Amino acid sequence: MKRILLFAVFLMVQLGFGQTTWTGTTNTNWNTASNWTAGVPDALDAVTIPNVTNKPTISVAGAVCASLIINNTENNTNTLTIASPGTLVVGGAITMTGPTGGTINTTIAVGDGFLSAASISMSNSGNDDRDCILSLSTGTVTISGSITMSGSKNRNQVTFTGAGTLNIGGTMTGGGLTPSTGTVNYNNGGAQTVGTYTYNNLILSGSGAKTFAVTTVSNNLTLSGTATATTGANLAVGGALTVGAGTSLTTGNNFTLTVTGTTSVTGTLALGGTGNKRFDGLVTINAGGTWTNNTSNSLVNFRGGLTNNGTFTSGTGTQTFDTNSQAISGNVTMSNVTVTTVTLTNNGTLTVSSALSVTGTLNAYEVPMSPVSTPFTQDPYCT
Repeated sequence: MKRILLFAVFLMVQLGFGQTTWTGTTNTNWNTASNWTAGVPDALDAVTIPNVTNKPTISVAGAVCASLIINNTENNTNTLTIASPGTLVVGGAITMTGPTGGTINTTIAVGDGFLSAASISMSNSGNDDRDCILSLSTGTVTISGSITMSGSKNRNQVTFTGAGTLNIGGTMTGGGLTPSTGTVNYNNGGAQTVGTYTYNNLILSGSGAKTFAVTTVSNNLTLSGTATATTGANLAVGGALTVGAGTSLTTGNNFTLTVTGTTSVTGTLALGGTGNKRFDGLVTINAGGTWTNNTSNSLVNFRGGLTNNGTFTSGTGTQTFDTNSQAISGNVTMSNVTVTTVTLTNNGTLTVSSALSVTGTLNAYEVPMSPVSTPFTQDPYCT
């Protein structure tokens, strides 16, 4: 056993595995050798950054290390700053330890720079005034594994201060997310759990099923690659919904879906469950796209119009057009249609197979239907 251990140590020495600790003796420059106990780290070095007077800053491309620990046993904030064109590639894990005293933070601040690592873990300081924070402005952070926040949102935070991008290959748990104008992209090439936070822009990419119980996406929700997702809660999208080619989004159980912006479907949007679905912006089913609503026949509310260049299956639930005057384009068949106090213009072929109720105006250029439940205004003609 001793021989094996000695041999392992020998290999580490021969292969160059080492450790270097930040001292900040000379200045704040990561690339200054005298700021380290064993020189500027290379890709095989384990790095420790204690809380010293000069905090490290990376402002040129090419910083690397094997792993990174940033700790804080003092009574002032300890920060690693990455500013463009600065980049830091960590081959393994980043560990952030919470402060042990004072009203201070342990922070990695990625301004407009770039950071990548296998994972990030944040400890729980046990005090709401002592936080671990990953801060991101307009730069990019790519984590191939997970972000694990052991404390509450008052102690662990991922904080956007601008339109940066966070790519996550695993999941994100615990703590809190301050989304600002940022984008979070869950990009694993397989099954993945999406952290339950409020997002600004949320992208589900890569492949495989994304377990998904998010309730609020303040701006845009995008599916790309061959990702699939089923909602696990009522979902409100404040911007645009984009279901890309090769992807699918299904509304689960009896959950509602509300989209304030436009909806573009080139993959598959399956409206499952009986919860109401509302689309305030124009809905476009593109060539190759599929809209299905025949599982639970959800009630669907359109407020910005509908264009179908793909496959549209409405089911037997009522499709209501209200709030704004709008138009239908393409070949659309619906079972039950209600037009309420607005003008709906048919610029394509609208087939109503069961019931049509109009209390507004229907400019119907071609509407095969039977029966008509309420008189309506037609212009120029209806068949």
